Amino acid sequence: MSETRFPAGQVVWDEEHVKALLFEPETLVVNEPWRSWVKSQGGLGKVREALLGLAVSDKHHRTLKAILAEPGASLQRYALLMHTSVATFVRYRASLVKMLVAVLNSHGQEKPSASGADIPNNLPKRMSPLIGRQMELESIARLLRREDVGLLTITGPGGIGKTRLALQTAFDFLTEFEDGVFFISLASISNPDLVAPTIVQILGLGGMDNFPPQDLLKNHLCDKRLLLVLDNFEQITPASPLLGELLEAAPGLKILVTSRAVLHVYGEYEYTVPPLLLPEISSLPPLEELSAFPSVALFVNRAQAVNSDFALSRENAPVIAEICVRLEGIPLALELAAARIKLFAPQALMRELSQRFARLTYKSVDREPRHQTLRNAVAWSYDLLGPQEQALFAQLGVFVGGCTLEAVAQTCVTGQPETPVAEQMASLVGKSMLQVETRHNGEPRFTLLEVLREYALERLEKAGETESAWRRHLDYFLRLVESVEPGPREPDLPAWMNLLEEEHDNLRAALRRSLALGEHDDALRIAGSVWRFWQIHGHVEEGARWMSDILAGSSGQQSIARAKALWGAGWLGMVVGDLEQARIYFEEGANLSRRLDDKRYLGLSLHGLGAVARGQGDFPRALAAFEESLPLFRALQNSEDVAWTLEHLGATALDRGEFEQAAAYLQQGLALFSELEQQWPCAEALTFLGHAALQQADYALARKYYEDARSIYQELDDRPNISTLNTCIGAVLFGQGETVQAIALYKENLVTLHGLNNYWGMVWSLECLAKAAVHLENYETAARLGGAADALRRITGVLWHPGFHSQYNDRRFDVLKNELGLDEWERLWAEGQAMSVDEAVSCALEI
Repeated sequence: MSETRFPAGQVVWDEEHVKALLFEPETLVVNEPWRSWVKSQGGLGKVREALLGLAVSDKHHRTLKAILAEPGASLQRYALLMHTSVATFVRYRASLVKMLVAVLNSHGQEKPSASGADIPNNLPKRMSPLIGRQMELESIARLLRREDVGLLTITGPGGIGKTRLALQTAFDFLTEFEDGVFFISLASISNPDLVAPTIVQILGLGGMDNFPPQDLLKNHLCDKRLLLVLDNFEQITPASPLLGELLEAAPGLKILVTSRAVLHVYGEYEYTVPPLLLPEISSLPPLEELSAFPSVALFVNRAQAVNSDFALSRENAPVIAEICVRLEGIPLALELAAARIKLFAPQALMRELSQRFARLTYKSVDREPRHQTLRNAVAWSYDLLGPQEQALFAQLGVFVGGCTLEAVAQTCVTGQPETPVAEQMASLVGKSMLQVETRHNGEPRFTLLEVLREYALERLEKAGETESAWRRHLDYFLRLVESVEPGPREPDLPAWMNLLEEEHDNLRAALRRSLALGEHDDALRIAGSVWRFWQIHGHVEEGARWMSDILAGSSGQQSIARAKALWGAGWLGMVVGDLEQARIYFEEGANLSRRLDDKRYLGLSLHGLGAVARGQGDFPRALAAFEESLPLFRALQNSEDVAWTLEHLGATALDRGEFEQAAAYLQQGLALFSELEQQWPCAEALTFLGHAALQQADYALARKYYEDARSIYQELDDRPNISTLNTCIGAVLFGQGETVQAIALYKENLVTLHGLNNYWGMVWSLECLAKAAVHLENYETAARLGGAADALRRITGVLWHPGFHSQYNDRRFDVLKNELGLDEWERLWAEGQAMSVDEAVSCALEI
């Protein structure tokens, strides 16, 4: 906006005052220092003109124009002006307000800093400069900025620099995609079904345990301006139709793909990466011009990284140029050669290259000449390694998605015990045969480029050591997951989950190898140790598939490992909504545990059976299972499992409407969880206690329990549960007659839960707003919301809100049926059931 004349630091804009400026400017200008600021800008009219003149995204501009056209209008009116739903407008408004806070606090800048620091992204913090690719970057940028280009595929052979170009493009476009730029490596994925879950995981979306990941992506991306960079797509091309579906659902989405081949998807644009520009050896340009040739510039840059004294000179220029031509301008080949400058002078390096390439010529009709050149460069670099380095390099091929120094030390046989593994790894890094990055904890993590990993596995196979190397890899990761698995006390869940996420590709590889080798016990032990990670970290469907394959392959095995895996498989089955399959798993686990006389896994299997029965409304069977498990855990003196049993019993009593009994069980469980210092279970117990008090109309006690639970969730930064507790507090306000405040809180948290894709919480909020609509005698909206909530409950497997089953009876709709008539009620109910999630939210916000 125009240069502000108000002294810096006197006006600090927050979201509350920005909203006042947009919607209720008359309330803003009565207070200092904003009144003086508005006056200094020439009045509200000039402020509006300046705001409309901001260089912002089309979405922000349309939202701002609609608001300033009619300040103080209803949400429905703004949605109508923008031709969108109320829920979508609310999200647009929130994004606009955040942007204006930054602009107004920038004191005269027309737009926020273009550093991209506030744009959501997962790009690496530091990257080495991209040498010699300016023309390619400009060409890709021109294509990506075209309105008709939604999918752009960067193609070329391995080692040509596709990934590096895509990453640099992502950085360059960071400020052009306000909703985020995300880089997603697919190199370690071979199953096309894992593409959508992987994207969901990187974007941090919740709800994958209730909805197909592709549906979550469409719903999340539909109104976003966002760039997805999908790297190494060539091995999962059957997943290509997903990209078309996402682009059709999300007009503001752009997808940049790297692949060794085009995807053949409708609407795809292709950019083939050329080799780096080469000089003409027969007529070399002057030294200054030669140093600007991209291939020469890259070689010199990488050579100086290993030898700071190296420089391009009249003496070595012809040789350097010839090396670049000999390697055909392939970036990876040039980097491998340049890393040898520390060992060879340029002339000797050229001689070595020529001799080795002559011997390594790889004749195959299946390989293009450029691919042969790269392969020869890799083979030449490998041959220059010492015997121990060669052995170590080959063994590194078994790691998928990288490895730690500890993993290498315990998995690889170096044959050189007197030389520390760290020193050997550093040597491979220095020779460009290995990449290294610093992890969040300061420790190094090593990765092989896919081209180099493919070659490493070939060398391992040729040495006849493939099976033994994979066996050591499997043993290491089996030990790792069992050593870090959470114990009886509440673990450091974020650290545990982050560790397993970092090693997830290696865990997948270990499971594939164990199944291929028929090592079923190993597969059972790994799956039994990580199923909670699959559940909590958004890999539920994948985990359920692994469990199905592993349990089918180990059918008939009588072991604690199988009983433990059955327990985990049952809970994963419950989360994906297959209660019948979950019951089968839990029953087999209970029977197996009885035969093995293992009381703990018998008790845990009974927990599962009780939870399934409760989910199906069979409360007598649920109580029987929980009551049978309680003495087992008490005999084992396992306080944590005793506490969970008491909470299960309390929740079951609550669902049956036995509120006093429920409170007694829950208080006992809460006391044990408090002794164990387990925060999350304490918050859950407090929430259930709040439900019990609410249903007995003890609103003061209910609010106390809910606020205590919310405080814990706030400490844990558990946003879905914070919003759900706010909805519960809204129910308290509603019960106390504070209808306006309750409805406002319901709406606020519905929008938040919708943004978090928290479908369980959304169902509860929709039902609360339906009840509010009845109170307001808006019976048609109430019937539609009831139908929408019912459909969403059945899709998610949540047949009732936990703790409120006693209220889910046929009589709760009597008022609606009487007021509307049975036929009209059924018609409106069916309309609600047919609504999309966005339509249901928009309908609720109109109350």
